[in-house]
Amino acid sequence: MIPPAPHDPREREVVTTLGAWEVRQFPASDAKLTYFTPRGFLHLQLWHAATETSILTPSRLTRGVYEIADGEGVRIGARRWHDVAGVVAAPVPGAAELAALERWLVTRHEPAEIRLLRAWWAAGRPERERTRA
Repeated sequence: MIPPAPHDPREREVVTTLGAWEVRQFPASDAKLTYFTPRGFLHLQLWHAATETSILTPSRLTRGVYEIADGEGVRIGARRWHDVAGVVAAPVPGAAELAALERWLVTRHEPAEIRLLRAWWAAGRPERERTRA
């Protein structure tokens, strides 16, 4: 079962893979990419098809946390990348690999004030949250 938006992987295209994880981003022609970038909503999606697990990287869309979702609509917010590994059934990519991809595919396109906001999130994200979509 595919998780609902914003975790639906069909909304994005595969830009690379990290092991069994697909790294997905909006296509260059998608209006969401143009809209999200200057507003701090831009993020990467990691999609693990075998477990139907989606992870969105921190953005204003996820209130500055990593958001994990499964095909049943359960969403969990994780404050730090190492917290994600404790929640997800499949082994996750390394933090350094993910940080490099975020720099190349997200933060280099954003204005300075959004990069500052990302630094603030990284320094003091709120504790985990559980919600049901």
